[in-house]
Amino acid sequence: MAELVVEAAGEPFSINLAAHLVKQYVSLLYFRIPRAPIIPNDFPVCFSKYYRPISISGASSEPELASTKQALNMITYGKIYVEPLITHIFPFADKIQHGK
Repeated sequence: MAELVVEAAGEPFSINLAAHLVKQYVSLLYFRIPRAPIIPNDFPVCFSKYYRPISISGASSEPELASTKQALNMITYGKIYVEPLITHIFPFADKIQHGK
């Protein structure tokens, strides 16, 4: 189990998966606004873990997306090292093909 889980996809499956991956009594960061208006939650897992949910959604509503652009710029120019945080890479063409 992980000391910290960052859920950044916003999909119902990944939101519930995050609760299964986090250790008991630690932090779970919800980084993205969920895509679905209602998300079925695995309540027994959530309540038995007593994790600390943290939600960050302000960056997506910030004018001109300034923080998002700054973060992408820092990643692009190697000012922050994100490689250890990346678990999956999907080709951009796949997103276009699937209409997402």
